[in-house]
Amino acid sequence: MTITDPPTKILPVAMKGAPVLRQRATPYDGIDNDARDLAHNMLATLKMANGIGLAANQVGVAKRLIVIDIRGHKDIDTALYSDRAEQDVDQLMPMMLFNPEITLSGSRVIKVEGCLSQPGVSGRVERYMTVSVECQDLFGNAMRFGARGMLARVIQHEVDHLNGILFTDRLVK
Repeated sequence: MTITDPPTKILPVAMKGAPVLRQRATPYDGIDNDARDLAHNMLATLKMANGIGLAANQVGVAKRLIVIDIRGHKDIDTALYSDRAEQDVDQLMPMMLFNPEITLSGSRVIKVEGCLSQPGVSGRVERYMTVSVECQDLFGNAMRFGARGMLARVIQHEVDHLNGILFTDRLVK
């Protein structure tokens, strides 16, 4: 078995009303094989559900882990910056972010969001256009990057999940 192609399974997604969705996730002290397996299983679940982001809370695990794959869903403003240079977003997908912490900046924009934990529900949510992210990768290495546009929105949505916040808590008129 290689780290890039582990066996995966589809995990059940917690639906609105599940207590784990309102729990604040706890940080990882270290990234071990169980944590990596969870990340890969979450990516398989995300792909099967045709989603673009998933937090560990959504699969019943209150740990600080999110997975993202926005290929095919970027907007014109989507960008990822590392060491002040713009990176190819598609080349960096999918993303597995352990213990993500974000700093919000820039202007705010209102767009419609949905959620795998609330199928068929959507609404307008105001989010910041830009985020700075500090997290760990699949091997526990520290990562820092900036994101803009759709990627920044997805990161904010998933970090909200880690903090027990649903997008419906942030709806605007």
